[in-house]
Amino acid sequence: MLRLFALLLFLLPCATQADLTIVTPSGYTMPSGFDGQLFRTVNHSPESVALLDAGTNNIQLETAYLSRPGVNRLALSLQALVLPETFVTPALSFGVKDIANSAGTFAGDGFYGRAYYFAATKDFDNGVSQPKLRGLTITAGLGAGSYHGVFGGVGVDLPLRLLGTAEYDGRSMNYRVAFPIAPIARISYARISNSNYVALDIHSPLSL
Repeated sequence: MLRLFALLLFLLPCATQADLTIVTPSGYTMPSGFDGQLFRTVNHSPESVALLDAGTNNIQLETAYLSRPGVNRLALSLQALVLPETFVTPALSFGVKDIANSAGTFAGDGFYGRAYYFAATKDFDNGVSQPKLRGLTITAGLGAGSYHGVFGGVGVDLPLRLLGTAEYDGRSMNYRVAFPIAPIARISYARISNSNYVALDIHSPLSL
């Protein structure tokens, strides 16, 4: 099953804007298209998380396959855009993560367990006046369930084409550094709830 998800990540085009900061949602949704991510632990017992998102008309459905020794779960999540981003105001979305709570055993890893939330994201790209803050985005959200109240994150472009992200998921701080390896793909290292992950993201300018 996991190999099938990994294959789909390579074959499907996707929108350029994903809905996740690291494991918490952002205010963005995909207008249309597909997006894929594959996480794999590197520091303890093997654990994999494959995420496949499909968006249309700013409503996004996420299918997640989570696997660790002796445990395999499939989870569905839904997110909808409430207000689009403007020059002044952030994008605002509402969503339900892991609708059936089928992957609640993974909640301690920061990935799943049912949650209801609002998330807002604003792009503050100051590439002209503040080169050190190029690509700056800020997200803040409020959730119930596995998000434990307030969550938020910051993303910024770093030197050497690196992309840096930090977030608070309601219980712990998470960090991620990504490096583009192709126009449609990037690899990254993430520290999530005291576990180390490597990840592959498939991105494309194409959308459906």
